[in-house]
Formats: sequence, C-alpha cells, structure tokens
Amino acid sequence: MNVNPKIKKKKIDVGACVFVGTILFVPIALFIFNHFYLNLESFRLAFQNIRGEWTLNNFKVAIKDFTADGSVMWESLRNTLIFFVNELFVINILTLFLSYFLFKRIYGYKIFRIVLYLPSIIGSVAFSLVFKANVSVGGPVYEAIKKIWGSTPEFYHDSRYALWMILFYVTWTGLGGLLFQGAMARIPTEVFESATLDGITPFKELVKIVIPMIWPTITTIYILSFTNIFSATGPILLFTKGQYGTFTVAYWLWDQVYSYNAVHSSAAVGLIYTLIGCPLCLIFRKLMLKVQDAVEY
Repeated sequence: MNVNPKIKKKKIDVGACVFVGTILFVPIALFIFNHFYLNLESFRLAFQNIRGEWTLNNFKVAIKDFTADGSVMWESLRNTLIFFVNELFVINILTLFLSYFLFKRIYGYKIFRIVLYLPSIIGSVAFSLVFKANVSVGGPVYEAIKKIWGSTPEFYHDSRYALWMILFYVTWTGLGGLLFQGAMARIPTEVFESATLDGITPFKELVKIVIPMIWPTITTIYILSFTNIFSATGPILLFTKGQYGTFTVAYWLWDQVYSYNAVHSSAAVGLIYTLIGCPLCLIFRKLMLKVQDAVEY
C-alpha cells in the first residue's frame, strides 16, 4: 500500500509527556502504596504472629476483645455507627439544603458561605484546637454559657457531652457542598425559568426539579459516605484521646498499634470489619442506583 508522502508522522512532544508523567506520578504512587501495598501488608499481618508464623490466633484475640471485661470495642462500634449515621443522614442532607440555599443566593447567603467554608480555609488541626479552646473551661463560649446558665459542665471532660460536642464539630466542618453546588450549576437556567413561571415554590423546586436532576451526584456522595460505615470518626485524638466514652473503631485501632504495638490483632479486626462492610456497600450501591433514574440534560 502506497503512503502519501505529504502525510508526515506526528512527532511526540517529549516535554509534554514528561510534564504529564511528572504530574501523574505522585497520585499513582500513592494509589499503589495505599490501596495495594498497605492492604496486602494488613492481610499478611492478620494471619501471622510476631515471629512471622501463619496462624488464626489473631482472630481469636480479636473476638475475645469484644467479650472481655472492660473492653471498649462495643463502645467504639457504637460511636462509629453514630458518626456514620450522622454523616449519612445529617451532614449530607444539611449540605444538600445549604447548597441549594447558596446556589439560589437567598438573602444572607454570603454570611453562611463564610461560616460554612471557614473550616476549609483554616487547617483542620489548628481549627480543632481553636474550637476546643473556645468551648473548654475558661474559653469565651464556655464563659458566656456560664454567665447565662450558671453552672456549666466541662463539655470535653464529661462523658455526657464529650461525644456530642465532637459530633457537633464534625457536622459543622463537614458542611461543604461543593459537589452539590457544582451539579446544581449545570442545570439549564431554562428549567428554573419555566418553573418560576408556573409559580413553583422553592421547596418544590428543590424536591421536584433539583434533586432528580442531580441524582447521579447524590448517589455518588452517598455511596462514598457509606464506605465509611466502620471508619467514620472524628478528631478523637485532638479532643479527648478516647476518654469520656469517645472511643471509635478507627481511634481504637490507632491506639492499639501506637500504644501497645498490637499490629497483628488490629489487622485481624480491620479485616473482619472489611469483610462485613464490603457486602453492605455493594448492596447499598445497588439500592441507590434503583431509586431514581439519571436525568440527561
């Protein structure tokens, strides 16, 4: 077959390839390290003892931790599920409503935008320390409440309030909504104009128009949230270090590894939770995809 001599082969831009390769190297390396090496290493540790011998004793130790006197495993599981339910049904729903509020630029939306995005601007560690200092004894918020109500409990040193204060902090810092607002911005303006001419109310507009049209985004966010079913947690280390009834599964695993060097039994516990959580995530994903068909526009 004769090749037209006028058609020249396109030269490879070496500089562009090097640039793209450099940009992609870090995320690809982190993906390989976090999702392959660490998972394989955790799997190996779960079935080996400290001498490197293969055994199932780590799982026996993990099961004993649930039934041992003074064990915080049930407390950790309960608190983790509280954080998980809060993320799934409180944070996500509030974020959806607030995203619509900001998207429609309702009066006062600029103030809410600053309040909601303030935790994203300030570093998480610095913001948590500032928040704790304000609510702890001697802080301005604590002193203001004390002047109004008189006697005030030490919120982070009282098992009745410590977990709920962390839950409040996690809820506040979790209200972002960038994905929701981005999805809402893609809805054609003609849809809103037609609904306005028909006299639709803001609530019906949200329920009847916005939510169905951004359902793929909602589904993605909820599926990602559901994957945290056993890893949902708050800044326990920064606030209470697990004291006052605030242990979670994630912090318990961290504490076992860094305080007691119990890497093998901790890996076994993590594997057990993974085996329970994976089928639940797949079932939830299947249910979410059946709830509402995607709207093309």
